[in-house]
Amino acid sequence: MGRNRILAPVILLVAVGALAGAIWLANRGATGVLPTVAELDNASQRAGDDSPLALPGAEPGDETPAPERTPDPTPATKTPAPTQPELHVPDYGPDIRRGGGFVDLELFESTGARMDVTGFEASLQRAVGDCWVEEVAIVDTRSNVVRCVGLGLAGLEPTGLEPGSYEVTLTSERKGCVRYRFEVARNERRTDRVELPVWTRTVSFTFVKPDGSPVGWIQEFPKVITTSKALEPVGHPRVGPLEFRRPPTEPDEELPPGRGGGGFGGSGWYEMHRPGKDPPRYATDDGRWWVTVLAGCDNQVCFHFDEKLWGQQSYSFTDDFTVTDAQTVVLETVEGFDEKVFEPGHVATGYEPGNRGILSPVPPARVDFRGDPVPRGRTRLLLTINAPCDVSVRLNWTKEKRTDRLKFEDGVHWIEFDDRPTCDVTFDLPGNLNTLTDSLDVSPGGLIHLERTLPVRVLELGGTGLTPTLEAFAHSWCVKLDRKQGDPETFAFQNRDGRWQGLALHTEPGEFTACHITLSGAHDYYVPPPQTRTTITDKGNSYFYSRRRSYGFSSSTPSTPLAISESLDAPEDPLKAFALRPDWRDVLVLRAVDEHGAGLPSIRGLVLAYKDDEIAGQVRERCAAQPTHPTIERADAFEYTATLEAQEAGAQPDALRRLIGEASYNAFETNAQRLWFARHGAWYHTRTHLSGDDQGYVVQPATGLQAGELYVLYLWSRSRDDLRPDRRIVFKAADGVTDLGAIHLPTYSD
Repeated sequence: MGRNRILAPVILLVAVGALAGAIWLANRGATGVLPTVAELDNASQRAGDDSPLALPGAEPGDETPAPERTPDPTPATKTPAPTQPELHVPDYGPDIRRGGGFVDLELFESTGARMDVTGFEASLQRAVGDCWVEEVAIVDTRSNVVRCVGLGLAGLEPTGLEPGSYEVTLTSERKGCVRYRFEVARNERRTDRVELPVWTRTVSFTFVKPDGSPVGWIQEFPKVITTSKALEPVGHPRVGPLEFRRPPTEPDEELPPGRGGGGFGGSGWYEMHRPGKDPPRYATDDGRWWVTVLAGCDNQVCFHFDEKLWGQQSYSFTDDFTVTDAQTVVLETVEGFDEKVFEPGHVATGYEPGNRGILSPVPPARVDFRGDPVPRGRTRLLLTINAPCDVSVRLNWTKEKRTDRLKFEDGVHWIEFDDRPTCDVTFDLPGNLNTLTDSLDVSPGGLIHLERTLPVRVLELGGTGLTPTLEAFAHSWCVKLDRKQGDPETFAFQNRDGRWQGLALHTEPGEFTACHITLSGAHDYYVPPPQTRTTITDKGNSYFYSRRRSYGFSSSTPSTPLAISESLDAPEDPLKAFALRPDWRDVLVLRAVDEHGAGLPSIRGLVLAYKDDEIAGQVRERCAAQPTHPTIERADAFEYTATLEAQEAGAQPDALRRLIGEASYNAFETNAQRLWFARHGAWYHTRTHLSGDDQGYVVQPATGLQAGELYVLYLWSRSRDDLRPDRRIVFKAADGVTDLGAIHLPTYSD
């Protein structure tokens, strides 16, 4: 009994010590021990979570806290089964496709009169969170609308707008400026009315002599200089650059910063007539001269005179004409003005005195190209084309080195021009992918009606052979088939209104020897760098094109072999519908979108092997724990590589310290971390990164993925810090194309 009394305090002390030790270990596990890869998988970010990924071992409150974990009920005597990572489930829903919204803008004066869009420039921008990206708006003078159509490939139908908020700025040197904001939903098509704060007015200037009698003649038509009121500048922050670290043997380089916004304004002038060496004299309307101005803008109306007759060189009047509608001008005319005004001038014809015809303008007569007689010295060419697809026609004048495009009305292509000799005619098929050229003899003049049948057949595509996201990315693609004999035959396919069709030239039978496909997304060349477009190839590179550079299919662009399911060389049968089986290898494809399904531009990403993710996470944690990011002093590449390989074979502390530097050596806790950092210069591979185009598509060939292996994908959108990616995804590589579908990421902010 006495012995038990002695042991009781000892047992109590041991129990208290064990409890304190457990608490200490638990606290150390929260802050000092890196979670396992399985724990990171369990704490992977959900699609709706828009905060950057938390650093491994972060203190509570630093980032999004890790979810609570249920204690493992497995007895301590048994080895727990390895935890399998939760693999990414691809989303192949509507978000993998572009927005498809189209908004036409009709312009109106403040009085309600329809305004001509000629002379306007349009700048369209899309709001992406707190930032803005450039889109495409087209001033369509033929339809008299401004079309907000989004990005597209030159010569093909545009892809439409992504769902979200937009701002279009319309500027004209003569007609004013306006800024208009609107919303658009996925696949929405509509027409909006945009009103400018200006209106057209007709004002008069009355010229009188010193005695008050009207001046009957002026020397030339006036010149009107219109200056539009500038819009207030609006700051439009761009998506900032994300700087990835470079390999230790290469210097760091920075991405160019985004551009800011600016003000808009302008001025313009028009002059109805220019005086020649022997200028005519224009009759006034009892001293009055009528001028069209744009009220709400600053208009400077200038009349020029011969001082020897009219008593002054010029007369100029500036006003916004919101109130003024008439002005009287006294001219110091010379004695005998009416007799001297025609020496050496002559009377001009073809206008109404005082230009009063502008008070009741007559609309131009519509040309009836079939019934109207052809004017003397002119040629009217009518072309009827037999083809199973839309065709546009161009006349190429070799001597003048210029091209005229024919109008298309009532099933006939036609044009009228001065009598000329022979010329070439080019027939452009949809997409400008193929053309046919023929020569024409138009020397007879008058009315010429010709007919042409084009050797073109349309193919319906039975299947693309592409994965869902890759097919959604393929705004356009072409297939080329080569024969043993004769010229090569080219099939060019494109996606119009969701329907795939094909165009084939020179469809005579023959035996094909090769088949290749070239695939491309949506491009445009209106918006400045650093935004880019990508074209997928099988040569291990993504080819980037500046948005200021026009893009077209080039014969030097690498392509990928294809297999065709149907025979195309049967001479007695028409070409059949067929399916394609492209041999894409080692391709990673995805589309990054925001919460509304709109494509996110300027995203970045990288891929790590799953087995390397734990050591990469440890290096990431240690880099974030330092006051400044560890760096390695640049050295000779060959010497550095040789030393690194020797350390990887067997690390020597002193040699490793000299290799990466004292500060970087001390930043890490283990030689494994130091060697990883020495190899890459960061917590990730620094030689291969992923970049998305302006609509969020990442199409990356030659990623090094091995089919069946596990990988981790890190993505950045809102975060511009390479230590804090926005999303972490574990996936298994597929054979050929690994299609991850639509991935939701947080949008951008300042």
